[in-house]
Amino acid sequence: MELVDRSGFEKLPKEEKCNNEVIRPSMTYWQDAWRRLKKNKMAMLGMYLLIAIILIAILGPIVSPYNYSDQSLTAANRPPTKVHPFGMDNLGRDLMTRVFYGARISLSIGFIVALCTIFIGIIYGGIAGYVGGTTDNIMMRIVDVLYVIPSTLYVILLMLIIGSGFKSVIVALGATSWLGMARQVRGQVLSLKEQDFVLAVKALGADSKRILLKHLIPNSIGQIIVMTTMEIPSAIFSEAFLSFIGLGVSAPQASWGVLCNDALPTLRTAPHELLFPALAITLTMLAFSFFGDGLRDALDPKMRK
Repeated sequence: MELVDRSGFEKLPKEEKCNNEVIRPSMTYWQDAWRRLKKNKMAMLGMYLLIAIILIAILGPIVSPYNYSDQSLTAANRPPTKVHPFGMDNLGRDLMTRVFYGARISLSIGFIVALCTIFIGIIYGGIAGYVGGTTDNIMMRIVDVLYVIPSTLYVILLMLIIGSGFKSVIVALGATSWLGMARQVRGQVLSLKEQDFVLAVKALGADSKRILLKHLIPNSIGQIIVMTTMEIPSAIFSEAFLSFIGLGVSAPQASWGVLCNDALPTLRTAPHELLFPALAITLTMLAFSFFGDGLRDALDPKMRK
């Protein structure tokens, strides 16, 4: 005996069945961001190019048969050959090895300065945004005053005081590059601290330090990552400019800016000496630009499809 009378039921049409199907599988925020990033061809091109540049910076000087400081004056300014694909510089040093070594120096400066920017900017901007009131006004007026004067002027003054060199470049750039990050983090914290999840955490008894470090800053990580990808090429370009005017890395070390500066006296007779380091800077700038734009779109929830 049937407990349910089947005569009162009818089969669901196929069209309505499809309406109840799950169109997109459930995924986390980062999985969805990676899915959208992979669809951006220019962003993926930038990412692969960055990976290649980083690998060259790490492995290039190791696998090269030449040292970045070896000199052969008889081969000075020699054009590219099969043995020396990038040619020789004005002191007879293998230019390809020096470009690879310059990638290591320039990228190291870029990443270290970016870490300093993240650390100082997040703490400063997070405190200003969360505390608010008079504290926020004072802290941000200091940022505004520093922001008015071009950062290049600060960097040059610091370099003149502490001298040139690898560590000096990092200190000078790290001391002035956090202003934009602080502003961005402050804005994110100001918009997030009024959300319901923050009120819930406060009701559970969490202190200000925990709210800021465990809830507000992690929810701003998307914007922080995007700004970091923009800060690294900015630091690389600033270092190249300082080295170009003689305030950067000291000889015999070679950054891309140093190589461009060394190539100026022989620009007309040996243009390859400027071509390859300038091309390396250009490709790095473009790679970070493409990858940063892709990350911005991928990490923006409003762009979700």
